[in-house]
Amino acid sequence: MLSNIGTISFILYGVFILIAFAALIVLFLFLKKSTLGLKKIDKLIDFFKTVLYTTAFSAVGFIVANFFQERKQIIAELEFFDKYTDEIKQVNGQSRLQLAQYFSIVAPNSEIKQSWANYYDTLRRIQLEAVDAMIENLTDTTPNPTDEQKKRRIENRMRIEQYEHAFSMNETTEWWIVGGSSKTLDAAKKELDKVIPINANSFIVKRGNFYLTVLGGYSTKIEADNQLIEVKDNIYRKAMIVDKDTWCKDIEITDECLICK
Repeated sequence: MLSNIGTISFILYGVFILIAFAALIVLFLFLKKSTLGLKKIDKLIDFFKTVLYTTAFSAVGFIVANFFQERKQIIAELEFFDKYTDEIKQVNGQSRLQLAQYFSIVAPNSEIKQSWANYYDTLRRIQLEAVDAMIENLTDTTPNPTDEQKKRRIENRMRIEQYEHAFSMNETTEWWIVGGSSKTLDAAKKELDKVIPINANSFIVKRGNFYLTVLGGYSTKIEADNQLIEVKDNIYRKAMIVDKDTWCKDIEITDECLICK
């Protein structure tokens, strides 16, 4: 199966021009030295024309046939993948990597097959980089890291975040940093004053019997991760990042706080 009809057509077109040009030169030299009669010369010219036309038409027919066959195959593959689009979107985690590997093997030879192979290679590379980052984070227990170590930790978290997004089709709308926990609303308001200078988009969330100080408005986990370092270093060492939609599925808004049900 030809993968680039335009390039091959251009090459063959150039070859035909060269053949025609070479044939004219050969014919000119032959006629210059020939003692043949006009009828035989005409027959010789017709023979050259027949060979050239036959070769050209055969090549053009070959190109057109492969062009339509290639387009037919691509359309069939697109229809096949479109049929299972919804199912593919629901596959996450390790299953997504296995799915990419499966299609990179069973898909017919074409650009789509190569695309699946490239996708699998990309997912595999991201996975291995994330595993290395996780191992490095687990072994990095320095209590007072240097600026270079902090930068390295952020880079590792970014690799892990990239891994999580690459293996999931689900998008989260917002990330929160959950800091202090208080038993009363008045105590939570005092805790809120501590985090407002760091993030003006901070508020109090009542969850169960506790009032929690929450820093919100982070559109990505990486953004929340970067802010978490400052929060842990200066205010709450046990602060954590949560997915708003998972951590608090149903929210009631009151004048003093949000109530997470």
